[in-house]
Amino acid sequence: MTKPLNKSELVAEIAAHGEMTKAEAAGALDTVVAVISAQMVAGKTVMLPGLAKFETRDRPARKVRNVSTGEMIDKAADRAVKISAMTGIKAAVNA
Repeated sequence: MTKPLNKSELVAEIAAHGEMTKAEAAGALDTVVAVISAQMVAGKTVMLPGLAKFETRDRPARKVRNVSTGEMIDKAADRAVKISAMTGIKAAVNA
């Protein structure tokens, strides 16, 4: 398994491919992350065609097991984040 790309490496790649400075690329990446996060907090789905779909799902209250004690405990309802790869990226990875 290869090492995952960290933020500074991703910023360098964006800067190189977008013909911009690393500072501009970092600002653009931070803006995209902030906008996606804000939309998800508001309960909206964000679709980046060819890349991914970001959405939240409501999860009901349920019983879960404490793995250290084996005791069943009540877990309150919450929201989960779901990220799905779109067809374009799936095709590129499997090409």
